[in-house]
Amino acid sequence: MPQIERKTLEKAISLREARAIVDCFYNDRMTYPDEDVHWKRGVCRILAQEYSPLVRLAQEYCCVRSVRLLPEANPGPDGEIRLWWRQSSKVQIICANEGYNRALMRELLANGNIGFRHQNRHRDKVTKKVVSTGRALTPPAADIQMRVERILKAINAKEEKYYSGTDTLLVQEDVADFIHLKEGGLHLKVCKAVRNGPRSPYKRIYVNYGNELKRIK
Repeated sequence: MPQIERKTLEKAISLREARAIVDCFYNDRMTYPDEDVHWKRGVCRILAQEYSPLVRLAQEYCCVRSVRLLPEANPGPDGEIRLWWRQSSKVQIICANEGYNRALMRELLANGNIGFRHQNRHRDKVTKKVVSTGRALTPPAADIQMRVERILKAINAKEEKYYSGTDTLLVQEDVADFIHLKEGGLHLKVCKAVRNGPRSPYKRIYVNYGNELKRIK
């Protein structure tokens, strides 16, 4: 079975059909090999960073008529959730947990090397190899603060480039199912930081921790 094409993800389909696409992406390793998923090659990046979070958000709504990504060339929101009884939701999606440093870490691990999430990485200009610096581990409080700042940075980036008519911001973040993050109140700290900041143009803001969706406002 060939991998799905982006143009198919841009078609308005039922939530049940959209969930089937996501389930296939995460479970069918013949169609979506681990290597493609790990490196986020082609449509795998779109499925992991845009479509899956959008479908997860749609599951929180009642009476969903259809789900779809908007065309890639669209300068506004990334996705749309249409509802039967009220106005559709236009969704802007951003990955707080992705960036150049994370891409270098994936390359490091794929080559059989050891890397730690909190380290800084760069590519040596001479050898072209990925070099890691900094502490491998960090105290729980510092880990929580780092995540809060990362999520806030993602939110601020999209608020600065807000497109009129976009009502929902969805931030994709790493899983938070760790004792120190729960006991340390990661999400409560994110909510407090956002609410203490400037008024957001978005009516609703969510953070999807892995696949655990939580609302900020």
